[in-house]
Amino acid sequence: MSPIARWALPLSLTICVACGGDAATKDDTFDGDDATLDVVDDTAEADDVADTAAAPDEPPGTGFHTAGRWIVDGAGRTVMLHGANVDQATKYSADRLPWHGPEDFASLAATGLNSVRLLLHWAAIMPTEGEIDDAWLDALGERLDWCHAAGLLVVLDMHQDIFGEGFGDNGAPLWACDQALYDAYAPQSTWYLNYLSPQVQACFDHFYGDDALFSRFVEAWVAVVERFGDHPAVVGFDLLNEPHQGTYDMIDFVPDVWQPRQEQLAAALRALAPDRVIFFGAPPYQSLGVVATFTPTPTPNVAFAPHYYHPGVHDGGDYLDSYADDLDNAFGAIAASAEALGGEAPGVPAWVGEMGGPTLTVATLPAYIDAMMTRFTARGWGFAWYSDDRADHDAFGLRDADGAFLPDILGPVAHPYPRRLPGPLVTARLDPPARRYEATFTWSYDAPLELWVGPSAPLTVAVAPADAPDAPIACAQAADAPTGVWTCPADGVAWQRDYAITLEWPAP
Repeated sequence: MSPIARWALPLSLTICVACGGDAATKDDTFDGDDATLDVVDDTAEADDVADTAAAPDEPPGTGFHTAGRWIVDGAGRTVMLHGANVDQATKYSADRLPWHGPEDFASLAATGLNSVRLLLHWAAIMPTEGEIDDAWLDALGERLDWCHAAGLLVVLDMHQDIFGEGFGDNGAPLWACDQALYDAYAPQSTWYLNYLSPQVQACFDHFYGDDALFSRFVEAWVAVVERFGDHPAVVGFDLLNEPHQGTYDMIDFVPDVWQPRQEQLAAALRALAPDRVIFFGAPPYQSLGVVATFTPTPTPNVAFAPHYYHPGVHDGGDYLDSYADDLDNAFGAIAASAEALGGEAPGVPAWVGEMGGPTLTVATLPAYIDAMMTRFTARGWGFAWYSDDRADHDAFGLRDADGAFLPDILGPVAHPYPRRLPGPLVTARLDPPARRYEATFTWSYDAPLELWVGPSAPLTVAVAPADAPDAPIACAQAADAPTGVWTCPADGVAWQRDYAITLEWPAP
């Protein structure tokens, strides 16, 4: 989880010195008063009259890829990853595995969320230097199979908090840093302040600066991708959760230190899995409106995986209407970071790998979720709630202590949306009070549209050419899928024509 307050103390000083040079400006952001944003502003405007003789595009083939700002499947469909992290409890369990069994993944899929960010731990993969724990990878593979059986896609996340196990947390194995630093460590009760510990920062510096040690990290990732790089559930690889900059300059850290290491790691993984997405990350200061100063990546199939937590809500305060500007500034910084990584507008895809808040103690959390979801929708971003846990495991969990989903939280998180679009998204708008979702996309591939319309009978499911709303496409409940997953076949569609989607759902 990304408690952004741990960045606020050093960042407040940095922003004052930098005079905001890398902070997003208002021009970079989605205006919260404008509920609709053209999310493919780099695309030429379609002709008023579609060319009915046009042909569908050739799909990319197997696996998952990036196309502009979108993640696409082998059929060419834009994949909207709406999901949850699985799970916080892995950080503290003896086996570093999620508590989820097949039925728990199935119940998550039944909510309409279509993906998980599955936490991995370097210490579990390589507990002894140079030795891979194949039994742990076997157990991981079993859980990937459970996800696939439930219809869930997976982003594999190499997780860390406070560097690793030597500091009583998760991530790096004990052997990855000097025992003397562990012995000298004096933890603070507010856990995220431990990132300011000189011992923790020294271990991060060693990790980034020592070629032999970083090669061991690459070996651990390679062992995972050799086994699961072609698993049908796996979309891609989130290289390292919230990398801390150690003692490096916060702004220079990404282009000078961390991006070169990510490129090194990405090259090793692409050699094994060229048809999967590599998710680059950065310290989560985009939540405070600071752009990650990437240089244009030469690596294909790269996406950006930022995290977003409003500091006030994260630490248990109510969501206030005045926070809307904070969200817009943060999301502008995320968009600018993705553009920098791509080298030009519109940038690489952005997928918010963590977001959320205290689910039992913040009464205004549903309003906060709605504020995030309307903005994610308008920008065409996917997300993963942190996390799908029970309340006795994680204060941000989607479930109560008995494992039942919290309806006031799940409802706005798992709103209806198009799960896979057979072409690029053009516009999208979510209106939570009206319980209405609207979008347009260009039907470019000979593949069905897949929708989540909600667990109850929908009020409206309308898909039709944008310029001919009286000529709808037939849609229906998908076979062998959770109730509420509908498909709309490509029979009779006009290729390269914009189609409009309208979804409306009843009050709970």
